[in-house]
Amino acid sequence: MERSKPVGICIDDGKRQVVNVITWEQRKFSDYYKMSSGCAFKMSDYCEDGIGLINGESIQHGIINDDNLNHLPESFIEQYPDFILKEGDIVVGLNRPITNGNLKIARIPSKYNDSLLYQRAGKVVYKEECDRDFSYVLLSQEILKHTLVEAVGSDQPFISTSKLDKWQMMIPKDIEEQHKIGEYFSNLDNLITLHQRKCNWLKKLKEYMLKNIFQRYK
Repeated sequence: MERSKPVGICIDDGKRQVVNVITWEQRKFSDYYKMSSGCAFKMSDYCEDGIGLINGESIQHGIINDDNLNHLPESFIEQYPDFILKEGDIVVGLNRPITNGNLKIARIPSKYNDSLLYQRAGKVVYKEECDRDFSYVLLSQEILKHTLVEAVGSDQPFISTSKLDKWQMMIPKDIEEQHKIGEYFSNLDNLITLHQRKCNWLKKLKEYMLKNIFQRYK
């Protein structure tokens, strides 16, 4: 099923520009992607330092939270090649996939290149050529919509990968169009991160000044 769908985005000078007047097509998730689940590693194999083990709890919206990250021996890289994660891989928390209204989805940062994927978490595998940045934006929206409709269980909902395979979504056929959209949102994310860092610095500066100025008059 195909539809013509124009998409407008803002460019740097503030004007709106139509970047897509070509045909998008309705396809199933499984036409382009596969959700590959992690491995049930044993707690007895955990070690103090080694390969990072990415689980569903460490996957948050847009980030990998490593506050309570477990590790496995370096030798596990050779033993479990099917569960290796590379920088830029898209990972999803399959168990309790939504927190505070946001989907537990992130991309693997460079510090966790060659980490391993634990059970109840999934890695997106590409079956067709498609832009990586665009895929992250698309799947952040589509998997969230799927989860809200199809998530199994009320107390501990989880994403059924077999149901996800059948999920219908709109996607542009042209790879260059995917690239333009993915690049646009990637630039937005970078800008947000930059301003967030500046905001955090200003908050620390305010706390420091409040403490040091008013403390003098106690």
